[in-house]
Amino acid sequence: MKYSSKIDLWVLVVLVLIPAWLLVDAIVLRSLLVALLAASVLVVYALVVFPTNYELSPEVLKVRSGVIHTSIPYQEIS
Repeated sequence: MKYSSKIDLWVLVVLVLIPAWLLVDAIVLRSLLVALLAASVLVVYALVVFPTNYELSPEVLKVRSGVIHTSIPYQEIS
């Protein structure tokens, strides 16, 4: 069985909307440094945080958080 992680609204605002707003504002104000910083934050979030899900297989718990994939054998969970 596969379970997707739920995201609270405040987490979405902090992790996505604020950097996105900064990116748009930097583009309008023509601030290359701030635009690159905001875009970098969004790319890191996209690669590392989204999507996050958990899968129960017969022998291991599989955790995916963006590009990070981890398998945890049930016998190692305490």
